[in-house]
Amino acid sequence: MSRNKVLLAAVSAAALFCIPRVGYSAIISNALTFNGVEDVLVDSSVAVGVRDNDVFLGNLNQFQDGDVIFGMILVDKVERDGGAQSPFDGTLVIVFSAEVKQVSGSTYLLGPVDPATSPYDLGDLLPAGTLPASATAQLSNAIFAVLGNAGDVGLPSHDTGVGDLDGDGDVDDDVDRAISAIRKLTGPDWGYEALGGIAPASDDFFEADAVSSTTIEERGGFTILDHVLGPGVLFLPVSAAHVDSDPFHPGTPTLHDVALGLPSNISPETNTSTPWTMSDNSRFKINATPEPASVALWAMCASAGALGWYRRRRS
Repeated sequence: MSRNKVLLAAVSAAALFCIPRVGYSAIISNALTFNGVEDVLVDSSVAVGVRDNDVFLGNLNQFQDGDVIFGMILVDKVERDGGAQSPFDGTLVIVFSAEVKQVSGSTYLLGPVDPATSPYDLGDLLPAGTLPASATAQLSNAIFAVLGNAGDVGLPSHDTGVGDLDGDGDVDDDVDRAISAIRKLTGPDWGYEALGGIAPASDDFFEADAVSSTTIEERGGFTILDHVLGPGVLFLPVSAAHVDSDPFHPGTPTLHDVALGLPSNISPETNTSTPWTMSDNSRFKINATPEPASVALWAMCASAGALGWYRRRRS
């Protein structure tokens, strides 16, 4: 076999792997650059605090061990490569749920909600069948799930008359209504994209500092536990700073797949017609990039295209 035929066979085989995947296309791919430079996802969100299966309506500096905060984050803008904010095609919604694990003064240490003891873990909050088996296996470490929609949509509204969705015996309370909104993130327009949280034996953390009765500053560093972007995507470490005078993690910033950084502030929700008691604006740093083997594969794809063009030009 001639040298040219060997080359053609190699690049043709590589081209088979360059065909786009048919079916759901991850919306987060529209937001990130995948070029080794940090991108920042910019969001707005709503949340509810739950204590003993009821909505917690106290001041934001009065959370206790065992309280749960869950809600939805709307991501429709990105700062690519540290540049200005810009929109991207589609919408990302991040559903999150975290439990207060420790309180020290005005600082809260949060962690994953235990699926064995609470009805507010991500598996319970999300519509049935949302999470693949690979994500369900990580629920005990999970803080958030990322869902995508190809359209330009906002956060779903809640329903009334929804029954007892959390199984606490109370029908159609604010907790049930908040869950009803999350469970609208279903159907052919929505797709699961990623799961993130606190990896075992890692430096991952999620903490909040109640700087006043109406303001909480959030910081966090998380691991991407599962995603649909394929094995050829790596998440380069990004730096996450801790809250000022952090009693749980004193020292220098730590490195993670995703960093939640300032300005990320929670404040009371003023719209009394919704079940949500808190709202915030946050910033998530992330640096996704193809692994070297994938870069080489895409180079072969490009070579396959170039060779095809060259052969057509000669013929």
